[in-house]
Amino acid sequence: MSKNFYDNDFVPLREILTAREAAIELENPAKIYEFLRSRIYKQDQYCKALASILYNHANDRPGCYFICGPSGCGKSAGVNALRELWPNTIVVDSASLSSSGWSGDAKVRDFTKLIDPEEPRAIVCFDEFDKLVDAHTNSAGENTSEMLQHEFLKLIDGCVTGGKYNADCSKITFLFCGSFAKKANTIAKHEGGSAFGFNANAKTCHAYDRDLTVKDLIDFGLIVELASRCEGVTTLKPLTLEDYKHLLKHHESSPLKKLEKKHGIRLSISDAKLDEIARTAYESELGVRNCYAQIKRLIDDEVFESFVRGEGKPNEISL
Repeated sequence: MSKNFYDNDFVPLREILTAREAAIELENPAKIYEFLRSRIYKQDQYCKALASILYNHANDRPGCYFICGPSGCGKSAGVNALRELWPNTIVVDSASLSSSGWSGDAKVRDFTKLIDPEEPRAIVCFDEFDKLVDAHTNSAGENTSEMLQHEFLKLIDGCVTGGKYNADCSKITFLFCGSFAKKANTIAKHEGGSAFGFNANAKTCHAYDRDLTVKDLIDFGLIVELASRCEGVTTLKPLTLEDYKHLLKHHESSPLKKLEKKHGIRLSISDAKLDEIARTAYESELGVRNCYAQIKRLIDDEVFESFVRGEGKPNEISL
């Protein structure tokens, strides 16, 4: 198995919420929602969906859900917030998966190696799932995407895998996350009409203006059998430039605040610099992760220069 297949290590049973603790912490979906809102900026629909998903999962009602939205809009932040409340959360990179019987280190069922038989109630998130769903044809003319998707069916239906994997999948909630950007852009182009001729006054539409539906995902390449097991599709919206500015300056989940805590350094950044960081992330469409990366580079440069000057690690940095 590839070392980068999972973004988390095995979580020991003693660190997982017990059923009693889960009942205390997760008995109210409205409280879960408020917690998620403190971790995810603006995406209210997403926070409500995750709150309901976790509430049902904690009360032994696992399900299967699709989460769509552009890069950097909060999909991963939502999954990370779920992990804070339900540590038995596993994230799988769907783009690295290969079908059983074909070459490749990572297989669909490999995640079951991380399931503790004593606490099988895991939330499993297949990230970048749109890259798996997008049609791929091998040298034999077979649609490898459809082959991979079919491998999920028995798992979602609650089969108990045998042998060394031995996981009870009936206790698992499945989240399938991806941008599905090509479909969102196609919808925007179609519903916006043409800017020429009789449609010169057609409305302007942008990707994700309309929420994606199960039918949209089927049109993209999702097999019907897998789509029929879906209990909900949630679409996140792109952040505006003003959203980025507000997130950086005021929200609890600001990359600035996270980096202050991680580096143990007090940061002071001018509004002009924060606006520049926000604009770069917005125009590049690289999302909140890019804000984090920009600020981290600035911190690394300042720390390096502080050591060059013989001052050691600074307690405060002004940018």
